[in-house]
Amino acid sequence: MVHRNRSCFACPFPCLSFVKYNESPRMIAESDVAEPGLLLTNPQAVAAFYRTGLEAETAMRSLEVCARLGVDPLSAASALEQNRPQNLEQAKAVIESLAAASDRADASQVGADVAPFSPWMPNAVTFGANEGQTEAAASDDWKQRNALGYTLGICPLLLLATPFLDQAVLANLLSLGWGEKIDSEKLEEVVSLCLD
Repeated sequence: MVHRNRSCFACPFPCLSFVKYNESPRMIAESDVAEPGLLLTNPQAVAAFYRTGLEAETAMRSLEVCARLGVDPLSAASALEQNRPQNLEQAKAVIESLAAASDRADASQVGADVAPFSPWMPNAVTFGANEGQTEAAASDDWKQRNALGYTLGICPLLLLATPFLDQAVLANLLSLGWGEKIDSEKLEEVVSLCLD
């Protein structure tokens, strides 16, 4: 179903996937199909829908229903896991019931997997702890890298995948670009404000 993967502007990491289910994903030329598929911008939601046990096409169409109705996909995935729908119509009914509920859950109520900055980025360590590092320390580093990425406007996924871009390197780059000295301690102070 994946038609292509793309990255955000000026980012080398193609983490966005466009899936087609209303026409062949191999179709390159523009067709007369108004909405051939869906652009997946939330890897955590895709993973959550994978855990529901729905077939891939049903899961993608269900994500589209979430987008159209403004339903948080993580809440929808949680409800789908509990209800175990067998087809798209059943899944759609579950999602529509969330949209209709006045007290529907939002991303902050789903659980510990939600990051403080965006439901797009998991709150838990995805790549694992470094050698000799505890899970708690790895989790703290993970949150710190997320905060650093969002504070500086750098894709957090890219920043998490490039550990050599640490605070000292980024502080040096900021100093060069800004023309004033910024040390990593000052950057640490600013980033820590995001985590309080």
